[in-house]
Amino acid sequence: MAKIVVLISGSGSNLQALIDASTGENPTLKGDICRVISSSDSAFGLERAKKAGIPTTIHTLKSYNAGIPKASKKKRKRARDQFDADLAKLVINENPDLVVCAGWMLILSLAFLNPISKANIPIINLHPALPGTFEGTHAIERSWEAGQKGEITKGGCMIHYVIEAVDLGEPIVVKEIPIIKDETVEAWEERIHNLEHIAIVEGAQAALDATKNTETEEKSNVEEVPVVAEEKTVEEETPVTEEPTVEETVADETPVVAETLVEEKKVEETPVVEEPAVAEDPAVTESAVEEKVVEEPVIEEPVIEEPTVEEPVVEKPVTEEPVVKEPTAEDIIEDTPVVEETPVAEVPVVETSNSTEQPTVEETPVSKNTPAVAPKQQEAPTTPTPSKTSRTCGICTIM
Repeated sequence: MAKIVVLISGSGSNLQALIDASTGENPTLKGDICRVISSSDSAFGLERAKKAGIPTTIHTLKSYNAGIPKASKKKRKRARDQFDADLAKLVINENPDLVVCAGWMLILSLAFLNPISKANIPIINLHPALPGTFEGTHAIERSWEAGQKGEITKGGCMIHYVIEAVDLGEPIVVKEIPIIKDETVEAWEERIHNLEHIAIVEGAQAALDATKNTETEEKSNVEEVPVVAEEKTVEEETPVTEEPTVEETVADETPVVAETLVEEKKVEETPVVEEPAVAEDPAVTESAVEEKVVEEPVIEEPVIEEPTVEEPVVEKPVTEEPVVKEPTAEDIIEDTPVVEETPVAEVPVVETSNSTEQPTVEETPVSKNTPAVAPKQQEAPTTPTPSKTSRTCGICTIM
């Protein structure tokens, strides 16, 4: 059951209409009045509430203005804001579903409206005039005067949501009655009050229904959010699952393409590879063949292979010089290591000490088959000076 807080300032006739509508065997107001707050300690509405067993609270402005002169407007304004802020706390402590201003004679400032709005508690008010007419106090008297003057042909009352602007909130329920010429103000007031008792019950129930509908919509929206989130999750996961499938397909196809390329390379490069290389490595794997294919260009184009190292130009003059030049003692000595490499026999050089005359060597062709040692050895005993040193080379003796 919904909870309702009622604000009053006077006799509480509209409060009684709410009490009657919310009690009994067939209540038309689907809510319980949990507390009545009065701005006057002498309001008869407090007695009505006590009789119905409803808790009451007296919250008067005069206690806040005590000791503050009327001329001190700023202090009075601060006192009024504090009064409204404390009133909001009293209401919020009850945790109601609706606040009904049933004859509340004080203007509610933002010090009250803002906390109540943040708590998502709707506030409705009864105003004894039609929307957009006779805002503020003494609306019944002013509307009667306008009717008797012929300025209006009908009057009435409305239930509206409370906003900062006085009596200008959105209407919930509107009740109209016609102007009767020469009607007394008391008769007009009685007809307006009877209309109010109906309107305030209808307005309270309409506000509760609107609150329930709002809560139902909010709950349904909250319940739908996970469903939407799940759909998004499925949509987001779908491409994720598909992407690996595509990658796996590409991964599976990639080796096939590579092998095909390798086979094509084998077919194209087979005639280029030299036959000896193929014969030497018959069991080479595909990777080895690829490595050979890469290395073959380096072997096929060597710069060193063009000049032949085994045919040096220097050897030709070495072998020809002993035949062309006339051998002297110095040349024979210098060329001796070169002659050792060739099959030609070495030419001995005999060193003589303390002799001025050097014997001349006859140019005789020396060959391997011609021995020239015998004639020279017979002349050796006829040498006049045995003290001189001599060197024998096995072919001839030179003194």
